[in-house]
Amino acid sequence: MAVIRQECLRPEYRTADKQLVLVTGGFGAQGKARGRAVYTVNLYSGKESRWNRCDILGIVKAECMPDWVKQRFRQIEVERQAKHRKPEQMR
Repeated sequence: MAVIRQECLRPEYRTADKQLVLVTGGFGAQGKARGRAVYTVNLYSGKESRWNRCDILGIVKAECMPDWVKQRFRQIEVERQAKHRKPEQMR
C-alpha cells in the first residue's frame, strides 16, 4: 500500500481515501531500481494508473491501515485473481 503525493492530485482528489493505492508493479516500485514507472490500483475507485516514482509519498504499514482499506485490499486481490484465471479457463 502506498500514498500518492497531495501535490500530484487535483484539489478535489486531495483526501486520504483517494490518495491510497495498491502498487501492482513497475520498475520504479523496486527499491534500488533505475526505473520510474509505478503501476497502481486506486483503493477508492479501483482504477488502474501509472505514476512516476517521485509521485509516491511513501508506504503504509499494515498495522496503520484502517479497516476499510484492509477490506478493499482483499476485494481487489480477489478481483485480480479472478481476472488472471479467466484466460486459463478458456483453454
